[in-house]
Amino acid sequence: MSQRKFISKEELSMMWRYLFYTFSIAWGTEFLLIMLYRFNLLSENITLFLYFTAIGFGAGA
Repeated sequence: MSQRKFISKEELSMMWRYLFYTFSIAWGTEFLLIMLYRFNLLSENITLFLYFTAIGFGAGA
């Protein structure tokens, strides 16, 4: 039988910090692109290109 490995407090803290920053960057990127488009600061074609580029690089969730 294999032993169950418990996550230490330091590892758990690092994991939650990593998840927080990952989702913050992803949602922040999407929010920024949507707002730039809504306020007509970027054209639709440029916005779509940047949006799908961000998703392709893993910034979109």
